Amino acid sequence: MTRIASSPLSSRVALLLVLVVLLGAWTSLGAADASRVAEPRSPEPRDAPKPPVAAPLPHAAESFDRCWELVQERFYDSELHGVDWSAARERHRSRAVAATTGREFRDALRGLLAELRASHLTVVAPEVFEMMAYELRDRRLETFGILIEESKPGFFFVRDLYEGGPGEKAGMQVGDRLVLLEGLAPDSSPWMINAGYDPGLPGPTLYFLRPLGGPLKVVTQRTRDERSRRTVELRTHRMNAADAARNSVRVFDTDRGRIGYIHLWYCSRGIDMLLSSTLSGKLAGCDGLVVDLRGRGGRPEMVAAILRLFREKEGNGEDDRDRTTPTWSAPTAFLIDGRSRSAKEALAFIAKEDSLATVVGERSEGAVLGARFFPLPDGSYLEIPVIDFPVRGVRLEGRGVAPDVRVDMPIPFLEGVDPILDRGVEVIVDQLRTSSR
Repeated sequence: MTRIASSPLSSRVALLLVLVVLLGAWTSLGAADASRVAEPRSPEPRDAPKPPVAAPLPHAAESFDRCWELVQERFYDSELHGVDWSAARERHRSRAVAATTGREFRDALRGLLAELRASHLTVVAPEVFEMMAYELRDRRLETFGILIEESKPGFFFVRDLYEGGPGEKAGMQVGDRLVLLEGLAPDSSPWMINAGYDPGLPGPTLYFLRPLGGPLKVVTQRTRDERSRRTVELRTHRMNAADAARNSVRVFDTDRGRIGYIHLWYCSRGIDMLLSSTLSGKLAGCDGLVVDLRGRGGRPEMVAAILRLFREKEGNGEDDRDRTTPTWSAPTAFLIDGRSRSAKEALAFIAKEDSLATVVGERSEGAVLGARFFPLPDGSYLEIPVIDFPVRGVRLEGRGVAPDVRVDMPIPFLEGVDPILDRGVEVIVDQLRTSSR
């Protein structure tokens, strides 16, 4: 569970954020993947050129010390994963105190936090915190609807696009390389901002495009051939992940029947009812279902609510939800990738354990801890994991969920291909073919 400590800094964002699952003692999952050795993720993109002389960032020393103290006091493991926290402070404090911009300061803090190699341990800019808060509360905000991955240093690619969002409408595709943003390299552009993933976990750093007012001209590259470059103009649109989920709904017609599809971006407030209405509406009568769980996590209470749609109804039917919530019993696949995390990992794990769905894709991120946000004096927000959460007795932190059917999907230059989705549909078709014999 992620919470924000009370603070007068921003009443708009003083709310409960839930990013992990509180679903208690459940049964085991196989061996851990001990090969996942974390490397600190890349820093935020470099700032635009600064004047020759820049003053230190106000509150930098105070904020660094407060961050260090909060982690020491609140981190879920009192042994701090065996890290000498005082020595870590000495290694990183001078860099943080010398920072002249928010980006430089948060980069220094992430270097400190990365030493603990834990999920839900990061620092984010105020606007990123507010974006997460809006999404988890199912509120709309101005967005480009694009998640960017730095696949290797200096090379940025589209990792995800909101269905019906500005990026998709402009013709961008997952796997496109971002070459220039308003004439600047992405790592020098003020339009880029760290998306707030954990610096101490493996995997490329992720970024959002921040709305700065007005259109954004982006040079993209579809293939490895530089002749595939083109310029697109992006304008923000007021929407959220729930809107993208609604826009994602479609049906694949196959020789074994109709396969429905929906992408659940977050386990956010009300997503269970959105899924329920979709199953009884646009996807009613489908012979199979693919639920896309790739990407971020969400609120813990949504896990049980979503799984309920795939279980046999219980009780005497007197409860209103028992009368109105449909039960889905046709073959189902859940799609996951290396960035499926937190609540989505619990969702996939339980569905797999209880044979509610076939899990297809990559091993999930292994980021399942209970966390809380704390405001820092400079305006940033510090997320700290404050409690460990095994799922049915299995610790998924650092381990993740292994899919039933593994499909690797490297992001660069996919050219519109989605091998995880394609395999998910094939799995359902195969199950339908087997059941018809």
